[in-house]
Amino acid sequence: MISSNYFERLIKSVERIARHAYYPGIDEAIEQCLEDIDELMHAGRITAEEREALRVVLLGMPFNASNNTSNAA
Repeated sequence: MISSNYFERLIKSVERIARHAYYPGIDEAIEQCLEDIDELMHAGRITAEEREALRVVLLGMPFNASNNTSNAA
């Protein structure tokens, strides 16, 4: 797998994108970032766990969060 230094750089880049003030086109930039993250995982450059961590930083929630349901009565 890749070095932890590479992953740390990815985290910093994703944090920068996630914290950036709104501007026209930011939605497209975030979508492109998500696609790039998926491509890195499929190419074996990051693990599924690293992919999830990057998505959480970018979106503020886990990938499967929308699939969770509450059984509270």
